[in-house]
Amino acid sequence: MTASPAAGGQRAVRAVVGVGLVAVLVALAAILTESKPRQAGSNYVRDDTLIARLAPGERACQRNEAVPKDAGRLRLLVRSYGGPLPTLRLTLASAGGSVVAGTLRGGGKGGYVLVPVGKARPPEGPATVCIENAGARPAALFGSASPDPVRISGPATGGRARSGDSGQVTGSRAPFGSSGRATRGRLRFEWLRAGSESWLELLPTLARRVGYAKANPFGSALIGLVGVLVVVSWGFALASVWRPRPTPYWCAIAAAASCLAWSQLIPPFQVPDETVHFSYAQYLAETGRAPHLPSAPSLSPQQSATMGALRTTAMIGYSRNRGPLTAAESAAVTGPAATSPSPVGGGVNEATSQPPLYYLLEAGAYRLSPSTSVVGRLLAMRLVSCLLAGLTVAFVFLFLKQVLPRQPWAWSVGALAAAFQPMFGFISSGVSSDAALYCASAALFWALARAFREGLHRRTAVAIGLALAAGMLSKLTFLGLVPGALLGVVFLVLRMPAERRAEAARSAGLALAIAAVPIAVYVAVNLSVWDRPALAGSLQGVAAAAGSAGEAATVGGWRQQLGYVWQLYLPKLPFMFDQFTYDPLRSTWINGATGSFGWLDYGFRAWVYQLSELVALAGALLATAGFVRWRRALSTRRQEVLCYLAILLGLLVEIGLLGVRYRAATGYIFEQARYLMPLLAVYGGLVAVGALAVGRRFAPALGA
Repeated sequence: MTASPAAGGQRAVRAVVGVGLVAVLVALAAILTESKPRQAGSNYVRDDTLIARLAPGERACQRNEAVPKDAGRLRLLVRSYGGPLPTLRLTLASAGGSVVAGTLRGGGKGGYVLVPVGKARPPEGPATVCIENAGARPAALFGSASPDPVRISGPATGGRARSGDSGQVTGSRAPFGSSGRATRGRLRFEWLRAGSESWLELLPTLARRVGYAKANPFGSALIGLVGVLVVVSWGFALASVWRPRPTPYWCAIAAAASCLAWSQLIPPFQVPDETVHFSYAQYLAETGRAPHLPSAPSLSPQQSATMGALRTTAMIGYSRNRGPLTAAESAAVTGPAATSPSPVGGGVNEATSQPPLYYLLEAGAYRLSPSTSVVGRLLAMRLVSCLLAGLTVAFVFLFLKQVLPRQPWAWSVGALAAAFQPMFGFISSGVSSDAALYCASAALFWALARAFREGLHRRTAVAIGLALAAGMLSKLTFLGLVPGALLGVVFLVLRMPAERRAEAARSAGLALAIAAVPIAVYVAVNLSVWDRPALAGSLQGVAAAAGSAGEAATVGGWRQQLGYVWQLYLPKLPFMFDQFTYDPLRSTWINGATGSFGWLDYGFRAWVYQLSELVALAGALLATAGFVRWRRALSTRRQEVLCYLAILLGLLVEIGLLGVRYRAATGYIFEQARYLMPLLAVYGGLVAVGALAVGRRFAPALGA
């Protein structure tokens, strides 16, 4: 007897999974054993401004510095005006009077330098750090503006006994940093641990740091929990691919577990706009009202105090400033003092005009949290987003089950491609209304696909209406999907036989009514309970974004705006004005979807993005070949395909039109890869169709 094609295909899938696991383990071992200098801490100052010019013999002293116990070297940005660097001496002093010195011999090039700290340490407490120019050339030191500036004094004379470049210094002179001329800011001090270390060598330190500032009950064991979540996620993902008949539950659990691992690792408020989303939910939980007070602080005093202790503002936009690295920094945001300021804000911020559905869910998590600190409640609220991520992937699975009913392997492949999409996992792990937007969008694709397959009747109409209502009450971005969805409803009515068209029209009316009623309730609550405008500035803002005569002078006419939208995704045509100095397709969409973390501050190494571009190109070619191969099947589903294309086009145009206005108003880039995540179901479908390009026999293996 010969093996069936299905059995042969399943063996190929398992072989691919086995080889893939070995490759991942080899790569993981290489990453964990790579040795590099590791940061012990910093003073959270940026080094983008020239702060001090030290003439030979001058010394720059900076007070109130915390020197980490494990610091082995000080990293500084130093310039020498074109010549070799002079010799630099480092001293660390405290109120006890003891001083430790280290020396960087001159002669090197300007740039980032490492000054040895030595083995001794000043007593506990704030230290004064001094950099002395002990050479014959001037040196420039960098930092940023500050009300507590560094002070520069003349050459050290008399009254001191120096015991070498790295020994103690004693004397009766005035304390370091208490005299001399003041500069306009502070220097950046970045402390590195001694030598180079691998992640494996740093594991005990990492375990402590990952547990800091999260108010979690696991402490340093949190990193172990993260490892368990990753194993669970991969286990359910592999089981889903391995099984010949998958279920949506396993894919959903894999996505939720992966998202939970993300949520435990990411420092507080390091998901984009998590600050304002938390503020909205906190005010709703504390007062039962949506924020609406222009004169109130945009963040509650409690949240502002916590973010100050976390140095959130210093971390955003500057990847070399890390999260809490010491127990003292962690205690400042998790201890009893962290809950003392008022938790009520209510002022206007970037999230204020958004609908309240997601924030109602988060308000429940806020109230149920066993912790009363901001970071503890934030961690509990992140769990809601992770559950929504699992539900999103389940809807992607169900969507693919409707559009590819004869390829069960494709349901898991497409759903898991969505589940492990890096930006989806990262954004969904934070407190962000994007998590609800992604879920509602995937539900809309599933509801429409089901209606196209089964017909527009009461059950499918209810599903479409609920998805529309959930999306429009989650985030305004969903409005870009609505025209395509309405076009799909029209197609669903017209494709019904004449004798059933009236029934289909009534079902369409039911879907629209289900979508409209919650919005009407929202308007009523705004007017009668929350004392906000009818739509809280939501649709007014979208209408304004559509363009006014005044804005047209700033952003250009409609032809120029449409040119902007075109160039955001496609190459510039000869008659178009050049809108970008970079390639948005590569930089914003491909590289951004591969991974741009924090507040777009962190990413992978350059070779990862180069590889991702090749993968994206290969995926696009395979998807094109898949559509060509299955063009006959697609020809019978033209209306359904047009519906999905209209949804896709609506979102792309919305992003572009909002982007051109945002850039004209602020000068900053608006577009981010996360704005495409409402199309996650399409993304999963493209992966599945790309695998189909090689035919039924080899498609499951390629998909795996």
